Amino acid sequence: VHNEMTEDGYKGGVKRRPRTDWLIKRDTHQALITEAEAEAILKQLELGRIKTHKTRAKYLLTGMLLNPEGEVLHGDGGYYRVGKKSVKMTRVDGAVLGQITEDLQSDAFISALVKSAHKSAMRTNDGAELEKTQKTIRTIDKKIDQLSNLLTETTTPAPLLRKIEALEQERSDIHKQIETMETATRMASALRQIESKDVKKILQDISQSIDDMDRDDLKEILRNLIERIVFDFTTLDCCIYYKIPVKSRDLVASPTRFELVLSP
Repeated sequence: VHNEMTEDGYKGGVKRRPRTDWLIKRDTHQALITEAEAEAILKQLELGRIKTHKTRAKYLLTGMLLNPEGEVLHGDGGYYRVGKKSVKMTRVDGAVLGQITEDLQSDAFISALVKSAHKSAMRTNDGAELEKTQKTIRTIDKKIDQLSNLLTETTTPAPLLRKIEALEQERSDIHKQIETMETATRMASALRQIESKDVKKILQDISQSIDDMDRDDLKEILRNLIERIVFDFTTLDCCIYYKIPVKSRDLVASPTRFELVLSP
């Protein structure tokens, strides 16, 4: 199943041999699983996890938009609704995005983002955790090798195949964790070096392209940026609470308060 391990790594540069190179002896004992079941297990090992898909973000502000009582507005039929009250989605989205675009270009917001970036970089310490996780991967690889070698010696391979499958899945999940840690480490390095001019350029690009941005990407940006948006149906007052507190003489962007003007 696996290539021979040498000082330079696995022979041929890959761990698992192609199935065409496997030596299979049939009818050596009574089969506990059918060939179809064995094939399904092996195919799952080769293909890995099934990808999931998320629903398209039609309503940008769902999960963030609340009334003053703290009730969450949900999207339905082109409107944001709570109880018997509703407001047209396009009017709220347009007004909120317009205010956000204005806030993103303020010096106070830029300064707050730079400060937050540097603070986040100081909290990132993935080096030790990354080394620990890589050690876990090596342990799992060793277990898989041992179980794979036992396949040729046992008359009951089904339990071994199930255990190998579980270990392969665990290894796949840990590899994803490692990718996330490595990305976080690279981001932390970049955050430590970020300056106001860099943030200003990023925010300008977002502001200029916000109307044409993919709605899924835009909603993800808003979720990272905004803690909540409070909309008052009576006064039409709308208040954006950002996750990053911004304070200046001209702007208090946590929250930013403005009136939603609804056309007849």
